[in-house]
Amino acid sequence: MEESLRGERATPEQERAVRLFLEGGDLKLVAVAGSGKTTTLRMMAERAGNRRLLYVAFNKSVRKEAEVKFPRNTHVHTLHSYAHQEVVVGSYRQKLSLGEKGLPVTELRAALEDMLRKAYPNPVERRNRLYVVKNAVERFLSTTAPEPGPEHIDPEFRDAKREKGTWSREGEVLVEAARLVWRKMRDPNDPFPLTHDGYVRIWYDRGGRIRGYDAVLVDEAQDLNPVFLEILNRSALQKVYVGDPRQQIYAWRGAVNAMSKIPAPEAMLTQSFRFGEGLARGVRAITRFLGGEVPVVGKAPWETEVGLRVGGYPDRPFAVLARTNAGVLEALVQLRALNLLPVHVVGGVKDVLHLLGDAYALQKGRERPNPHPELAGVSSWQELEELARQELNATAVKVVGFSRRFRDLRALMELVQASHVEQEEEAKVVLSTAHKAKGREWDRVVLWDDFPAVWEGYVRRAFLEAGKEAELREQENLLYVAMTRARELLLFEGGLEELYHLGWEGGAHANGDQKKPTPIPLQGAQKAQVLDLASRALDGVLAQAVGRVKALARKALAETRLTAADPRGVAHELREVLLPILSEGFSKEVERELGPALERALAAWAAEPSPAGKKDGALPLEGALDPKRESLGHKEKEALIHQLADAIASHQVGSDPERIAFILKNRVTVLGGLGEAYLSSLLKMGPQEAAEVYSRSSGEWRRYLATGRWVDEG
Repeated sequence: MEESLRGERATPEQERAVRLFLEGGDLKLVAVAGSGKTTTLRMMAERAGNRRLLYVAFNKSVRKEAEVKFPRNTHVHTLHSYAHQEVVVGSYRQKLSLGEKGLPVTELRAALEDMLRKAYPNPVERRNRLYVVKNAVERFLSTTAPEPGPEHIDPEFRDAKREKGTWSREGEVLVEAARLVWRKMRDPNDPFPLTHDGYVRIWYDRGGRIRGYDAVLVDEAQDLNPVFLEILNRSALQKVYVGDPRQQIYAWRGAVNAMSKIPAPEAMLTQSFRFGEGLARGVRAITRFLGGEVPVVGKAPWETEVGLRVGGYPDRPFAVLARTNAGVLEALVQLRALNLLPVHVVGGVKDVLHLLGDAYALQKGRERPNPHPELAGVSSWQELEELARQELNATAVKVVGFSRRFRDLRALMELVQASHVEQEEEAKVVLSTAHKAKGREWDRVVLWDDFPAVWEGYVRRAFLEAGKEAELREQENLLYVAMTRARELLLFEGGLEELYHLGWEGGAHANGDQKKPTPIPLQGAQKAQVLDLASRALDGVLAQAVGRVKALARKALAETRLTAADPRGVAHELREVLLPILSEGFSKEVERELGPALERALAAWAAEPSPAGKKDGALPLEGALDPKRESLGHKEKEALIHQLADAIASHQVGSDPERIAFILKNRVTVLGGLGEAYLSSLLKMGPQEAAEVYSRSSGEWRRYLATGRWVDEG
């Protein structure tokens, strides 16, 4: 929970908000990150006299803290806990005990087996459709629609079936299946499980509203879904909605930007007591560039430094924030290699270990004594890969991504178990996704570089052309949430270099908003720098070049996805993006580092299948794999790239995006996860020994380039 650093001395903005509340009307309070919004709500409660108030917290942890800090005239609930007391009695208690962790696929299969068998005789296809129905029911529960309908079926699935001409038949079956599930869920006499969102929806359908209070204070109002918003609208009492539209990051749970839908007078809290003006300037510049400036002002009594992570890591403890769970695991692998242990993963690792263990059993065809709930409906690794390919199950996508990025799931499990501690205060490093970091703060924060490049025009166009504007806004908001968790120091990994320059050297400076700073050099971990180079290509002179290389790789990959059906288009993009990497703009040291890795990756990719019909005089691709040939001249490198592009354009080499991802994103500068040999033996190595192993492993890396399969997802 956020807390004002000024104690009980209210700012003019807080005073105005409290005054508007005491006037008795509804109020919409827009509060930036770290602005003491919960403190402001407590001030309202303390000055409310004998009025009975309800404070609505976003989750259990905030609720527990508020129960201690708010005065006696204020009851504290989450909206789920309030709905629970209204609905979950009698047989609903038993139904909820079966569904409190979500809708079980095993129960779903039992309920729908007869209905779906007629439409889908193939058992694998039938099980796949269970996830389509499950997702549709969950989507429906957060809406005010009278019953599940076609609009609740995943739109990408819907569109794909329309293209195949099967939607009319499938849509009818799947919608009826979703309606059957909802009937069974809400029936108190049916043993089918009830979920948390299910009892909220039952309360809504009964005309549920909040009674017995004079006013309700709603925290994190930007993440309300339509069901909760309508319940509050029905309630005949004063309402104060507090939130930050730029922290709306739960659209995937059905949340809408409720702050834009509330017809109430507006007040602002713009002063952040979490960080200084140095960080606030960059946040303003970046959000202004993205089309919705947050007017945050840094008011902490210390300065907050911002820079690129160069060489080592900050003083311990510090936090690493990633966009994805795979990013968290990738960071854990690197921190283990550098002996920056122990670590604490926010939210714990029990579930991810269960997931990895079950996935490993599936992968190896072994007995599964305790299937993970999200994989219980899957009977084989091939079926899991098919679910991931069709994106019918988010957990399947995650697991398959893990397996391709980290390869040995058992070794990854052992590494996680050996590195994690349950108590955060015992850890040297805290690891978290941006979602789980919301509402938290740390003195020193490093941003991992798995955030989508939403500041790039080509990425924004891809989102918008796919009709995913809401998803684009949410990705922007996740960046804002992550950047505003830092108190004293914020560092960007190399792949976010362009974002850093936009906020602290480009956008802000161009608007006369800030003196241009220099990256902060960090000390420490000197003996492990060669391992850092192996795993992240962020050592020495490469530190300044790698951000641009990774951005170019992302650009090539994204644009290739748009033109993969056109080999000539792919070839053009390959030339346009790879040739600048070899331009004279880079120093000779950088060229020496990048050149051989680029040559080997290009050659490995082009060698399977081998391009046929090579032109006379062309440079043999195999030459780049010759370990005795340390470097190629600039013209030879250009010839190599052009030859590969010609092979693509003439259909001699496929234009599969995953293979392009393999070369451009993951292996051009030896980026991505560590090799399988590293991963399986890190538990037994110290950083010095690991560095020595790397110095002997150049041949292994070449074989890894030629045989490894990697994806950019997860």
